[in-house]
Amino acid sequence: VYVLLALVLTGLLRLLVQATPLGRWIWHEALFDAALFVCVLFLVVRLLGTL
Repeated sequence: VYVLLALVLTGLLRLLVQATPLGRWIWHEALFDAALFVCVLFLVVRLLGTL
């Protein structure tokens, strides 16, 4: 369940980054997506893991 939530949040954050000028600074998009997913998954598990 945490992975699905993190995947949705990562997709939303990725759309937000692409809509702003920050998207121009991304050198390797696949690596950025993977790193963003890992960070979001960590935050989701950290925040919701104790419930």
